[in-house]
Amino acid sequence: MVRLDALTQNDLPLIVEWRKANPEGARTPTLITIEQERRWFDSLQEGGCPHRYWAVQSDCGDLQPECSCWHIVGLVGLTYIDPDNRRAEVAILINPARRGQGLGKQALMLVLAKGFDDMDLEQIYGEVYHCNPYVDWWGARMREWEWYHVLLPQVKRWGGRRWDATWFLITAPIWERMRGQRVGDEVP
Repeated sequence: MVRLDALTQNDLPLIVEWRKANPEGARTPTLITIEQERRWFDSLQEGGCPHRYWAVQSDCGDLQPECSCWHIVGLVGLTYIDPDNRRAEVAILINPARRGQGLGKQALMLVLAKGFDDMDLEQIYGEVYHCNPYVDWWGARMREWEWYHVLLPQVKRWGGRRWDATWFLITAPIWERMRGQRVGDEVP
């Protein structure tokens, strides 16, 4: 089980390490230093910031049934929040050692609920790079949940070459259908 909680400065070193372990999935083609991550975190605290991020926490019960504590396993966010047009971009990062356990899907559903239900957004969009090893999971979800999506040819530079990306859009009516569906357990 996962929950979303406040992101703290103490979480930043883990996030930097996870980005280093899966840089091909990140928007920026360069590795981020802890100093850059701290400046980013500080910018989130400024008034009027159009970005909201949360720590994805998992209870220890999935690893140690006798434990009832929570620990960070990822990061999700809504970025470029546009209240006038009621839309935002979704961002997600799960600890590479914990992928494939359903944590990413749960975190995605929680951040979509924040956007659609709590913030009254009408559209949440995102981009998945084809050099990302989890592109197949995202493609399956786009088909399964009937997201709008389009192929963007050769938009991501990574590893000395250009890769395609898929841009996707989830609308409020699609969200209503998604929340009632049972979906596969394999997750980024």
